[in-house]
Amino acid sequence: MDLQKKKFTTEFAGRELSFEFSKIGEQADSAVIGKYGETIVLVTAVMGKEDKKCDYFPLTVNYEEKFYAAGKIIGSRFIRREGRSSDEATLSGRLIDRTIRPLFNQAMRRDVQVVVTVLSFDEENDPDFIGLLTASLVLGTSFIPWAGPVAGLKVAKLKSGGEIMINPKMGELKNADLEFEAFVSGLKDQINMIELGGDEAGDENIVKSFTAAQKEINNLIEFQEKIIKEVGKAKVDIALAEIDKDLESKVINFLKDKLEQAMYSPKKAERDLKIAKLREEMKAIVESEESLKDKLAMAEAVFEKELDELVHKKILEEDKRPDGRKLDEVRDLYAEVGLFKRTHGSAIFVRGNTQSLCVTTIAPPGSEQEK
Repeated sequence: MDLQKKKFTTEFAGRELSFEFSKIGEQADSAVIGKYGETIVLVTAVMGKEDKKCDYFPLTVNYEEKFYAAGKIIGSRFIRREGRSSDEATLSGRLIDRTIRPLFNQAMRRDVQVVVTVLSFDEENDPDFIGLLTASLVLGTSFIPWAGPVAGLKVAKLKSGGEIMINPKMGELKNADLEFEAFVSGLKDQINMIELGGDEAGDENIVKSFTAAQKEINNLIEFQEKIIKEVGKAKVDIALAEIDKDLESKVINFLKDKLEQAMYSPKKAERDLKIAKLREEMKAIVESEESLKDKLAMAEAVFEKELDELVHKKILEEDKRPDGRKLDEVRDLYAEVGLFKRTHGSAIFVRGNTQSLCVTTIAPPGSEQEK
């Protein structure tokens, strides 16, 4: 049997990066095997044949880890199979989801499922990198309407100095004293997803790393564009959920001069109450008209859209957040230790309206377990 394999290869950060198209996974709408170093993923995408009766775009991204990918048999003495997804797999799935989701038309009502399966893991090259790139190619070469491609990579910097590390190997970061480590992804000349952890990282170094990341993202996208041009399918036209113009006009007119007053308040509880009250008033207006009674979900979508646009406009044009803080202002911080005398340790940490109370105790020497 001829699997009709077609392979595209380039080099990235000193390692071979390749994508293979074949008849593997041919029942999916699109399937690609991506390989970086010896880390390999299979990504498939499928779109439903009919619209779902829902008021949101039903996209699912599943990230599947397999024990065999690392050549290990993990589990208890009696259970030798995968259980539920690990926290790491869930976070990897969300990383890919947050990058690709904004590039779908949110008025779509067709199911779209993207499944990333890790086939091989060399413990040096993070599957997140090749998983995202392969997911992008799967969607980009399919007939599923999508405004990609995208790319993403890891950047890091050591506290001891040196240049920004571009897509470092996992071994290079293990036990390293890092100033920061980040995964950055997005489109050409536009970052749309950032995950970052740092230890007193300097703004200048982070901006420098993002600039370097964007340059590499552009190169990866250009490589994908060549592949899409060669093997990509024409995108299909599908019906989109349309908002009733009369309803949209009514909601926008109702919110005029009210939404900003409700949204901008220094106290979160007060702000939430005002927004909730505004929603109830809008709901009453919509339900009062017979022709609009069954379109409450649509009215909610218009409400959310207007709220989203207002918040973005205020931040971009006036450097103002809903609680009145500037972009470089942090919430009030408070910490206290030794709250309770009868416990071995206690502390409370407060940031704005978020509070964390921690109490600890240590067992007596008689409870020590034998090795």
